[in-house]
Amino acid sequence: MMTMTRRERLEKIFEQLRMAPRASSAEEALNQLSDIVNDIEDHYSGIPFDPSSLGNDGRFYPPQEDNKRAVTGNSNVVRYRTKGHNIFIGSNGSIEIQRMDTTIEFSKLGSDGRDIWSQ
Repeated sequence: MMTMTRRERLEKIFEQLRMAPRASSAEEALNQLSDIVNDIEDHYSGIPFDPSSLGNDGRFYPPQEDNKRAVTGNSNVVRYRTKGHNIFIGSNGSIEIQRMDTTIEFSKLGSDGRDIWSQ
């Protein structure tokens, strides 16, 4: 198995998300993101999937429902808090991933062609 650094794996996740078809709903976007994260981590992290170690074992895990938050003033967007990012998912399937300093690391339109904040 080839292992990659966290940054390399994150870039690979973004690459796979870019190549995937645009999602048409929040559920589809979240499922797509979760599948891609788990696939990349299974292949390139060298760290076994163990949800009991979430956030402490060096592996990326998909957004978790217990870290889901409403976005004030926008009922079409939910936010998932992870260790190093805020992941915004729109009801139209759009995705935006921001570092904690609000730098946007990844953004993808929903199937309707609108971004996370234009729906």
